[in-house]
Amino acid sequence: MPLTFKHAIAIARRLGYQYLWIDSLCIVQDSDEDWMRESAMMGQIYSFSQCTIAATGSSNSHGGCFVKRKPLELQPCRISGNILSAQNASEDLYLYDWHTERFSEELADAPLNSRAWVLQERILSPRVLHYNGRQLFWECKRYDACEAFPQGLSIDYNRYNGRAPTNFKKVLASGTRAMPERGLSEDCSPKDMMYLDWHSVVESYSTADLTKARDKLVAISGLAREWRLRLGNEYFAGLWKNDLHRELLWHMQLLEEGTRKRTSTYRAPTWSWASFDAKVYNATMVERMTDCIIVGRIITVQVTPAGSDPMGQITSASLEIVGPMRKSSIYKDSHGLYHIPDATEGYSDEHIEAGGWYSSCNPDVELTQLAEVTYLPLL
Repeated sequence: MPLTFKHAIAIARRLGYQYLWIDSLCIVQDSDEDWMRESAMMGQIYSFSQCTIAATGSSNSHGGCFVKRKPLELQPCRISGNILSAQNASEDLYLYDWHTERFSEELADAPLNSRAWVLQERILSPRVLHYNGRQLFWECKRYDACEAFPQGLSIDYNRYNGRAPTNFKKVLASGTRAMPERGLSEDCSPKDMMYLDWHSVVESYSTADLTKARDKLVAISGLAREWRLRLGNEYFAGLWKNDLHRELLWHMQLLEEGTRKRTSTYRAPTWSWASFDAKVYNATMVERMTDCIIVGRIITVQVTPAGSDPMGQITSASLEIVGPMRKSSIYKDSHGLYHIPDATEGYSDEHIEAGGWYSSCNPDVELTQLAEVTYLPLL
């Protein structure tokens, strides 16, 4: 039995729990039937758990939870002296070796948290106990803590950690947004906030690692169910039907030449962000603050699930949109950025710098330096 499993059993016994769920032991391996059934329930398994034990500092199941460390490094340095507090009382000063970058080093960028499946497990679990190489971290719906700060982490930490999974845990628990987005209009509705939070989840999820590419939609299906309950909306391959005009405005992070490739095995339609393995952004923040005219009219959208789970793996999908088509030229500058011209006054970097281009774009595929395209505007 791998070392991490042995440590997890020891921790569960020490905490007084009788039952322990370990995915690779509780799901029949090499059984597609059992996998399809159990993967559809992963969200419920973690949502109704008592506590999730995370071997956060381990890169595999053999790394374990318990490691040699120096606990004295976590203790504050006490400075005695006549230091006046806010109440003008003399008291000692305690200095901690802590800065926000350390959170990234010890938790956000830890080996376990680079895995795609872990994102929804972290968000949906009521409590998570992280075993890191330096100290323990605690996450729950109420607050976050660690050994250095057992009473809870500071406001500065929460501000730095605004889009982390632990804050989305609080969003789902309270129904309100944990950290208001900078620059959002006061008229932005709670439902708009939920869409923005979903896009932030997708942004984090899109960069995470999957052992099996086919699991792209499966490993986030538990979160999709939670958002569906709150949005009252239909879900199609990672996008929401009632907001589909804006959902389709996703784009990838600018990549190096030759890396704009979809997976060879089908797992999502081309109009879904789930068809790519690349960081995804959704340009809806500005759109929600601006009155937009809907140009393209969505007629039908259909998805065929691979099994009984409508939120999980799919075998096919289709989308029908009606609207005016346009033709244009797309120019790629020396930095690899694509631009759409407002006039045919020449194609050069100098023309772009002079303001002769009204829009930039990020195509899903590599194009030549000057390409003729036909497209359908949505908004």
